[in-house]
Amino acid sequence: MEHKIKIAIQNPMFCDLTNVNGWTLNFIKMYKPVIFVSNIKYIRYLPKFFYKHKLNPFSFRVVFSQNKLNTLADALVCFNGNSYLEENWPIKGFKKLKVNHLMDYTFYPSLSHEILKANGVDYVFGYNEHDKYCNFFKEKYPSFIGRVIPVPFGFGERFKNIKLFEERKNKCLALGSVNSFDDPVHNIDALKETNDFFLKRGEKFMHKFRRMLKENEEKLKDIMDSKLPDYPQTKNFKYDIVKTLNDYKMFVNCESLQYFPSGKTFEGPASGSVLICSDHQCFSDLGFIDGVNCIKHREFDIDDFKKKVTYYLNNPDELKKIQQEGTRMVRDNFSHKKIAQYVHEKIIQLILKTKGEKSKSRIIGQ
Repeated sequence: MEHKIKIAIQNPMFCDLTNVNGWTLNFIKMYKPVIFVSNIKYIRYLPKFFYKHKLNPFSFRVVFSQNKLNTLADALVCFNGNSYLEENWPIKGFKKLKVNHLMDYTFYPSLSHEILKANGVDYVFGYNEHDKYCNFFKEKYPSFIGRVIPVPFGFGERFKNIKLFEERKNKCLALGSVNSFDDPVHNIDALKETNDFFLKRGEKFMHKFRRMLKENEEKLKDIMDSKLPDYPQTKNFKYDIVKTLNDYKMFVNCESLQYFPSGKTFEGPASGSVLICSDHQCFSDLGFIDGVNCIKHREFDIDDFKKKVTYYLNNPDELKKIQQEGTRMVRDNFSHKKIAQYVHEKIIQLILKTKGEKSKSRIIGQ
C-alpha cells in the first residue's frame, strides 16, 4: 500500500495567521496538517486557536509525543519564526525533514542560527532568497546558504480593486515602514547584532529608499504624496491602506537592505495601483517586468524615480495598460490561497528529495 505523505506543523497557536503571513491559515484549512504541540503547557492555547480561526478541532490530528510524530509525519514545519523562543525550538527528536520559517530573522540572529543548526533543521523558508541577496543573512546564517526556500507574502482578501483607474489621483503614493538602526523603538537587545551590522557599514535605515523619499518629499511633491512616518516614528497607521491604495494610480515600494519584496508589492497591484520598484533582481524573480506589469527605477536613484513617475503620469494610456497587466498578474498568482498551494508543493518536493537522498546514501553504504 502506497504511503500517503503527511505534513505536521509545530505550535501554530503562536503564528500570526491574520497579518501578512495570512497564507498560513489557508495552508492549515486546505491541507489539514497534523498539529504537533511541543510542550504540554501549550495545550491551553489550542481551544482559543481553533475558535478564533473557525477551525473544527475534530478535523485535525493533534500530537504531543515525538515518537508518535515520527510515525505519523514525513515533515515537521514551523511557520512561527523567532526560533530563539522556546515554543519555536526545532524538535531534535524528529528524524525526518524539518523546515522552519525565518520570518523576521533579524532578532537574535546568531542564537537563532545556532538553535536551527543544532536541532537539525534541513531548510528554512524566507521572504526571498536571502542567501542570494542579503549579506546580513550570509554572515549570520551561514549553515543555510543554499537551503533557503523563498515564500512571497502575497495579499489578503481585503485588498480589492474597487476604484476605477480614471478616478484615482494622478500621483504616486509613498507608504510603509521606515525602520532605523539607531532609533529608540529598535534599540533592544534582540536587534543589537542587526543594528551593529548595518551601522558599521554606514547604513542608518533598513528601508533606505523610503527614507530617501521622505527626505526628498519637497522635491517630489508635484508627483508624490507621502504617508511615510516622521522620524523617530517607524510606522504610520493613520490611514486605511486598502482605501488609500485605491486612491492612487501608482505607489512606490522598497525592498529594504534585506532585499525582499514586502507585502505591499502584492497588496498594491491587487488593489489596482501600479507598482513602482527598483530594478533589483528580487522583483524580477517574481515576474515583475518593467513597462509591462510594473515600473522600475535604478536602485537608490531619486532622480531616475522622478523621471519614470513623471513620464507615466504624462502618459496615462501606457500607465493604464501596466495597471491592468500588473493587477491581473498579481491577483492570478499571489493570493494567500495561491501562496499556500505553493508552500505545500515545496514541502512535498523537499520530502521527496530528502527521501531520495537517504535512499541513495543507503545504496552507497551497502
